[in-house]
Amino acid sequence: MLRGNWLKKSKEAGELLSQGQFERSIIIYEEIARVYPQLLEAHNNLGVALRASGRVTEAIKSYRRAIKIDQKYLIARKNLTRALWEVGKIDEALENYNLMLNGSDPDSQLILEAVLTINSIKFSKPSGIARRLLLLLFTFKDIDHQRLAYPAIKLIEIGRRFEKTLAFSKKDNSGKPRFIKLIADDLSDQLLTNILTWTIIPSVCFEEWAVLARHELLFSLNRGDPISIDVEKLYLDFHISLFGFGKLSLFFGRIAIIFESDSAYGFKTQIFPFGSMDMPAPSPKEIFGK
Repeated sequence: MLRGNWLKKSKEAGELLSQGQFERSIIIYEEIARVYPQLLEAHNNLGVALRASGRVTEAIKSYRRAIKIDQKYLIARKNLTRALWEVGKIDEALENYNLMLNGSDPDSQLILEAVLTINSIKFSKPSGIARRLLLLLFTFKDIDHQRLAYPAIKLIEIGRRFEKTLAFSKKDNSGKPRFIKLIADDLSDQLLTNILTWTIIPSVCFEEWAVLARHELLFSLNRGDPISIDVEKLYLDFHISLFGFGKLSLFFGRIAIIFESDSAYGFKTQIFPFGSMDMPAPSPKEIFGK
């Protein structure tokens, strides 16, 4: 009865679904999926009907069947991600965002959905999956990167990165190689440099760390101490929200970082290849009055 007529029956099931007649819709979609087990739309539509009826766990299984047939079936993966989020499977939902956004030319609505989703999470422990998603989202230009600042900083703070550096600073370690290395290690964190690059820092702890790091690096460079920082993880034209001292230059290996007062609230920062400009680093006395 159903063979050759699945489109008509699917339309009927869709109309029932829109009318709130979920169980009748489910029965038809189940029959279509049974007769046409390789039909992607049948499993996805059955999942939609099941989720609408409150049977979210069953809906997830149906979405998974569709994706098993075709890993690139984006509609089912989107629906699976939302259902996983609904039942509290956060890491799996975030991993699906990673998979979808790593594809070619992801749509802007999906990007925005991922931004809003990760922004709503109250992190209480480190998450490598969330970190990967944040790093990926920072690569998209046409979004509000400030929305990513809070979850990114929260993940870094949970890892106690700032806490370790600030605690070390209180033990009279200023200028010691181990302390400078600790700051250099902080700056090698790509998530941290993304925050510095694209956002205004919404964290007092982060601000304290940034002031300390800039102060220590300036003195270390002024002494001619070697500083090992991965140049590949530093970005052009980034903004650091610090109350400033005018303009200063910091040299890391073969690059120079110029901090220039951008407003009453921060610095505009540019990175130049070493030797492309002849601005000498000011002395600590010039900058700090010491």
